[in-house]
Amino acid sequence: MSTAPTPPALRDALALAEVILEDIELGRTTLSAVMLKSSRLARLLNDFDHQRIFEMEAGGVPSSPSGVSRDVWRLIELAGRTYQEKAKEVLNTYGYTKSVEEIEQELAIGRVRMEAAQDRNIAISSANPTQYVITPGGNAQERNALHKAHLQSTKWLASRRSFVHSYVQRRFHELRFSQLAADIFSSVRSNVDAHLGEVLSDAPERLSSIEQNLATARPEDWSNAVHSCRRLLQSLADALFPAQAEPRVLPDGKKIKLGRDNHINRLMCFAQDAAVSNTYASVVVGELQFLGQRLDAIYEATNKGSHTTLRLEEARRYVLHTYLLVADLLSLKSDLKPLTAD
Repeated sequence: MSTAPTPPALRDALALAEVILEDIELGRTTLSAVMLKSSRLARLLNDFDHQRIFEMEAGGVPSSPSGVSRDVWRLIELAGRTYQEKAKEVLNTYGYTKSVEEIEQELAIGRVRMEAAQDRNIAISSANPTQYVITPGGNAQERNALHKAHLQSTKWLASRRSFVHSYVQRRFHELRFSQLAADIFSSVRSNVDAHLGEVLSDAPERLSSIEQNLATARPEDWSNAVHSCRRLLQSLADALFPAQAEPRVLPDGKKIKLGRDNHINRLMCFAQDAAVSNTYASVVVGELQFLGQRLDAIYEATNKGSHTTLRLEEARRYVLHTYLLVADLLSLKSDLKPLTAD
């Protein structure tokens, strides 16, 4: 379970993920310390399941004489901490509850015990009390048991190392991509903020309203943000390609209306007239059709009293598409280099 983290948290998470990967790959610290750092990483990403998992990795799985709770068992399975054993021809699944620190301690103690088991023992000969007999330390059964336990602990620790490394590496690449996307959108947004005011005098207030509506926890505000995107495109159409009484005849003979309510058609005509590249014009027209249909559908559903709930992620996508479209249209008007050209 998780929710979207804030941009500052994403930056902190990316830096922390890089540190954790270096800790694991260079062996700079204990794995139990890595688990605590990974718990913080999951917290920054609002990934609450993995935050709890890494806390269990570091401190052990909470259990009682009767076992573990259903929710804890779910996290055990998610963490890959299960193993199977057969008893009376029945294959049972169990959960491994020891913490990483316990496993590390067992390995350290096991190494000492195995070394001691290899030391030679000096004892008085039973045949001749005046002589000493030197024998190998411990016995073969003891050494085999110690070796088996050491291998098992090593296997479990390797499993935990692989689990946390896989999680952090995946998150690292996701965050790197998110940062790249954020940088690209930031560039687009700066362009829109700088030039939209030249076309629409109230552009700053409009953009600020969209941003404020997205920042709340109320679905009705998210819908308002989407409606504001539709009104923004309507106003932009009025400025770039005013309404016309006569329809336009397309190359295929089809007529499209260019009236007051046909703002998407008017923006499409503007793009086709202004673009120096047919390919670029086609891209902008396709995006206009895609976004226009969806914004109109949401607007009409709202006017009909529909109770369709718009999710925050959907609203964000519509706002993002609107920004990209406005940037394309402004680039055509201001002779800026298009984002896509032949």
